[in-house]
Amino acid sequence: MGPLTLVARPDTSYNIINMKHFFPLVMSLCLFAVLPAEAQNISKILKTSAKAALGKTAAVKGVSAKGLIKGAANSSAKQLFAEAASREKNRLDLNRAIERQLITRTPMPPKSPVFRAVSVQEPSAAFSGTLFSVERNGKEEIYGVVATHSISSEPGDPFGLQRRFVAVVYDQGKPVAMQAKIVAASPVSMLDIALVKFPNDKKPLLNPYRLADAQQNDKLHSLGFNRDGMVTVNGREVLAQFPASLRTTMPLERHRRPGLCGGAVLNEREELVGIHTGSRQGTPFKPECAYATPSAFLNFLVDAYHQGEIGTIPFFIRPHQSINLALNEYISRMELLDANQNTLAHKNIDFRLSYSKLQEALNNYPQAQFLRIFTQEVSWAEDGSALLVNSDDPTTGKIYLYDLAAGKLLSVLAKH
Repeated sequence: MGPLTLVARPDTSYNIINMKHFFPLVMSLCLFAVLPAEAQNISKILKTSAKAALGKTAAVKGVSAKGLIKGAANSSAKQLFAEAASREKNRLDLNRAIERQLITRTPMPPKSPVFRAVSVQEPSAAFSGTLFSVERNGKEEIYGVVATHSISSEPGDPFGLQRRFVAVVYDQGKPVAMQAKIVAASPVSMLDIALVKFPNDKKPLLNPYRLADAQQNDKLHSLGFNRDGMVTVNGREVLAQFPASLRTTMPLERHRRPGLCGGAVLNEREELVGIHTGSRQGTPFKPECAYATPSAFLNFLVDAYHQGEIGTIPFFIRPHQSINLALNEYISRMELLDANQNTLAHKNIDFRLSYSKLQEALNNYPQAQFLRIFTQEVSWAEDGSALLVNSDDPTTGKIYLYDLAAGKLLSVLAKH
């Protein structure tokens, strides 16, 4: 069914830059150097990382005197000196690159409302996270949020977050590491946001945003982390609003975007209106745009957490038509049916549901009387190492039948 095609977001934050001797090594060292001691000077950490990285690179490149002597047995002196000069150039280039990391790092505010979420298995896998607060029973509660796609989906995958991970916040510009836990997560194909809980004694270190709804004429900006450190993206404008998706412009070069997913999308009053979850490359037929999950859905994640992670999330069919799905449910297939429940169109959802394409399909088939939705579930691995997508088990999940004309849910059946 063409109208229900998916929207690809190729630059989401789980992209890992594969540079053997630079980015993973430097990020691993410079970030996890903060973990044993909760407050260290970031420049000192990076300089130590630079020294270690250069030492390892020299060893890999073989620039020791022993290596040069051994090479002399099989090469002319001219060739040998040319190789040594090339190795030295590579070393200097790496040194300059690491120095640029030091120079271009964006200064941290006294108390940062965004944090780094770091895999406990692979410290180079670091993602953006955002702090926010809600009022519940007259008391302020502070949480974090990360993009669900930053969580490992397979046990043993080190390049993603585990249920328990390390959060690095910044207090007076200094990194402070603390344990954090994901306590509620909406699947990637649905809202793509996951709720994070911090230790109660760390609350004084957390500087959360207040939540607000985005308005069509809002001038937005966003804050998150990429490979250069903290980055503010100004000049984001609202392109379109759907019940569960906010689309904006993205005036930042593509190569600087990886890592920003999970970061904050803010209005001019510094209120949190959305969580950045990815962007789409422009084509001659479609302009480039970025995606965010509206911050209002964070309240549903908080409710689900207080209900033991068994709460529900509304799935909007139209702006005023919705059904409640379990927090861990995702839609795997959708069918539009006529009055006799014959299939007019169908679409398997392999990665990410496009709300705009759903509206387009409904418009293209005005004779559709019913919408049938097939769901599957995600679940945590027993050791919390991955959030598993159980798409290969046909016996799990549910089938929902919704009457589009009457605007009501007719039945919910469990698969067998």
